[in-house]
Amino acid sequence: MANTARVIKFPAQQPAQQENRMADLENGYLRLANQIQDALCFVELSGREFRVLNAIVRLTYGWSKKEDRITNSLIADKTRLDVKHVSEAVLSLAYRKIIKMRRIGQIRYIGINTLLDSWAYTKPKCAKCPVSFPVAEVVTQVITIPENRDRKIASKTIPENRDSHPQKQGEVSLKTGNTKDIISKTNIKTDLTPIVPTGDECEKPVVDDAAQDEPKADPVRKVFTHWQTEHHHLSAKLDDKRRKRIKARLAEGFTADELCRAISGAKGDSWLMGKNPSKKLYDGIDTILRDAAQVERLRDLAGDEHAMAVAQGQYSATTARNLETLQRWAGGTDSGELF
Repeated sequence: MANTARVIKFPAQQPAQQENRMADLENGYLRLANQIQDALCFVELSGREFRVLNAIVRLTYGWSKKEDRITNSLIADKTRLDVKHVSEAVLSLAYRKIIKMRRIGQIRYIGINTLLDSWAYTKPKCAKCPVSFPVAEVVTQVITIPENRDRKIASKTIPENRDSHPQKQGEVSLKTGNTKDIISKTNIKTDLTPIVPTGDECEKPVVDDAAQDEPKADPVRKVFTHWQTEHHHLSAKLDDKRRKRIKARLAEGFTADELCRAISGAKGDSWLMGKNPSKKLYDGIDTILRDAAQVERLRDLAGDEHAMAVAQGQYSATTARNLETLQRWAGGTDSGELF
């Protein structure tokens, strides 16, 4: 009896249909100047530069910021490019002045250059040239360094005077003679005395003893002393944690004077001065110099009389804004001084 098999066909699973994504303003939108959008329409960009530039626009104007701290890895996640290719595209856009970059220590801020006349709209003629300069500027910006083979080195001429070449065979120089006749008969160990060269006597610069004894000012100590005096913490000690925090801000490019201004400007911050839910003072040097953004914000508050008055409780923030508006309307100075 022959064995027979029965084939049963099961229905194949149909792939699930993916929903089509639709752009909607409810999911977010960005505000971009029409002039920048028009400039982006006819600027010549490579494929990577185009993707990187759109990512920068999205990461800045998409969050209503003109510039922001943007790393190459963040752009790589947005554009799905390698970090190396992103770095090359960012440098090319910066050289062509399409974007602007500035650094505060190790932090890099990137934004779109709003000065549209400074953009290099045409692509460079060669791949290695980051910027397409006008013809008139090539002379001033390209520096050629000649190699050794390009130099014209004057060949050393051999004098024809045979007296200066005693190695010539067949004749003996009348002035020098043979080598055995001109050997010195002096004893090198006893008869020769060393010749000490006498040059021009250099006068030593006069060093002020008072300036020499004066120790160099320590910027860390200067900032800490200013914080003690400004916020009345005379009994505080400069421990390792506070010293490390001050050195971190100095390493980011801030000067000691800028840190002192930020410490003084902390008095204009209502939250730090106790107007917070916990009613506590947050005037420690670790809090004031927390990061670069905090230092910049408090540094700008230094000398702002309105902010100081609000923080000290002289009047409310609404009154401060009204006074500032009235002062501008009355034609007062922009120094920020109170009436």
